[in-house]
Amino acid sequence: MKILCIGVNHQSAPLDVRQRLAFDESAADRALAVLTARFDDAEFVILSTCNRVEVYAASPVAAPPTADDLVGALADFHGLDVAELTPMIYRLDTEAAVRHLMMVTSSLDSMVVGESQIIGQVKAAFIRAVEAEATGKFLNRLFHRAFAAAKRVHGATEIGRRRTSVASVAVDFAARVFGGLGGKRVLVIGAGETAELAAVHLQSCGCGGVTIVNRSAARADQLAARLSARAVSWECLDECLRGSDIVVSSTASPEPILDAARIERLQAERGGRDWMLLDLAVPRDVDPAAARVAGVHLYDQERLAREVGQNLELRRREMDVASAIIDDEVSAFIDWFEVRDVGPLVERLEARLHEIGDEEVERLLKRLGEDIGAATRNEIRLAAHRIVHKLLHEPIEQLKTESRDGHAQMSMRVLRRLFRLDEERDDG
Repeated sequence: MKILCIGVNHQSAPLDVRQRLAFDESAADRALAVLTARFDDAEFVILSTCNRVEVYAASPVAAPPTADDLVGALADFHGLDVAELTPMIYRLDTEAAVRHLMMVTSSLDSMVVGESQIIGQVKAAFIRAVEAEATGKFLNRLFHRAFAAAKRVHGATEIGRRRTSVASVAVDFAARVFGGLGGKRVLVIGAGETAELAAVHLQSCGCGGVTIVNRSAARADQLAARLSARAVSWECLDECLRGSDIVVSSTASPEPILDAARIERLQAERGGRDWMLLDLAVPRDVDPAAARVAGVHLYDQERLAREVGQNLELRRREMDVASAIIDDEVSAFIDWFEVRDVGPLVERLEARLHEIGDEEVERLLKRLGEDIGAATRNEIRLAAHRIVHKLLHEPIEQLKTESRDGHAQMSMRVLRRLFRLDEERDDG
């Protein structure tokens, strides 16, 4: 048997290509029906998310589909040119495909490492394939192993809880200050990418209204439209500052736009309640002395970047732990996969040789009589078992290799004949 994965993701193909290759539930059902009808002995799962489209297949080594067959089927289904698609497609075979699925399911291959959506998406794709009767024992076992790997990774690490962008870390600091962001009013000063990212993060955490202030009214209007926010003129800045709980400032000003005296005056007008100032600008938009004003919580790029650096180092260590878990789960699956055909034969061979060894040991012990004690007798029995295991180790490893390559049948027939294993099975 072989396991294949072909696909595209956010690293290999642009968004417009991924969108053209995407499957909704109905399309996935139709594609699974096409694949199972075309390739009788194969199993299939189709995974389609915003950031990836992948087809997983299991089939006999010498039988279709090949990776090229799968790429062709994917292109045909969506009416795309194979030649255009081919450079963007990755092709993974057996162990690489197994590892990839476990990395994907554990959110180690995501655009945002550690995000929690992907395991639900993989489960949904697998359930859809099961309901379509497109899977069998190989992909069933593989996907269940991938779910177990994801559970281990997320239980043993905090990989999904380490923020690694300045904007997301800034939002974490805001949540700590207020004990929650629900209903908090946000003022964004500036209309650049960093300010927008921070505003998006704040909105996703349940903040209340977002107001945009920028010297360029047109850019403020554009950002407000993207965020479903309110844009106001620069002249209204003080009024907006007084009404805000969280200020995100990221302008291109060469000098601070908010000096300490201004912040102190506005804070007094606000009644001294907690005020979060996130200065994401370089150079600074907010005078560092403003941090000394009671109730003001000022976080600038330097402090946020330091937190990001610490989180990146922690994530690197967590990735080492996660990678070790993936290695373990891949090894466990491949061990099963390589011996699935030869397993029953190996069990009969081991039983036959242990039976012969036990008979000879007992004959020897009978001749030795009472000259040796019970402990020595047990050592002799254990030694015989170890000899059998050592004699079988290399042949079994060779059988595993041949089984993986689809060439084990002749060796298995020879072993059955030499050791009369079929007779033993029939007699049992």
